Amino acid sequence: MIAFLLREGWRNFSRLGIIGLLSLASLTITLSLVGLAARGYCLVEDWKAGILGRFEIEAFLAAEVDSSMAMEMAREIEGMKDVDHVSYVSKELAARRFRAQFGDDLFDLLEYNPLPSSLVVILKGDADPLKSWRRSSEAIAAIPGVDDVVYEGDLLAKVDRFYRTTGLGVGIAVGLTLIVSLVLTMMSVRSVIRSRKEFIQIVSLSGGTNFMARGPFVVLGGYYGFVSGLIAAGIVLLIDWIVKFAWGLKPSMMLWWIPAFLVCGVCIGMIGAGWAAQRQIREYERRAV
Repeated sequence: MIAFLLREGWRNFSRLGIIGLLSLASLTITLSLVGLAARGYCLVEDWKAGILGRFEIEAFLAAEVDSSMAMEMAREIEGMKDVDHVSYVSKELAARRFRAQFGDDLFDLLEYNPLPSSLVVILKGDADPLKSWRRSSEAIAAIPGVDDVVYEGDLLAKVDRFYRTTGLGVGIAVGLTLIVSLVLTMMSVRSVIRSRKEFIQIVSLSGGTNFMARGPFVVLGGYYGFVSGLIAAGIVLLIDWIVKFAWGLKPSMMLWWIPAFLVCGVCIGMIGAGWAAQRQIREYERRAV
């Protein structure tokens, strides 16, 4: 039975027409977009985590807060939900940081250290860029002894908006191409079925089941998906390699993506083909009656 389905499905596939080529191309584009979206999502997540890892909340302390009080405040902040760790920056350390960045002209002019001590707060990597950072900064600002709280809220919001907008656009594009792929696959299968009505009649007259009549056309969709998945995997892996090479990263071939593309393509092709074949064969059966 399996050999029969594979043989008949390949016979249909080898007669690929214009609609079949369009179906193959659209399914390839769909799988390529899905793969690029998935790969892009991984890269953006890594980039986003790296960006957020460089952001910090700095709470400047009032002049009367000494080191012991600052450490008490640090322990309180570390107990907050989204906080990863807290570092204490004394007035002396703040002065050394200032000299390293700007030079010591200011201190030569003033002849004293005007910089306050502070607590540098790093949030967890999965903290929401909009809600968690604002909520944490407001909670820290409410602690007695905190004079001012500074963090790059606007920049975080822009990063998050860009991330969400890009994801929405890619999702819409993938959804539209998936619909086009399914429609073209169904049109291709229906066209092949119309050209092979005698095959369906022979199977019915010889006592064959509905599955035997529909199976070769379902396998045809599977062939579409298999070839499309193979091409799409090559496209995505090539683009990933080019991007990494251009950015000076170490290229790596994610070969485990290839079977994932093949499985995804075969499933999409067989679902579309199976639905179209079932409807077309039922239509022929109703006419025969």
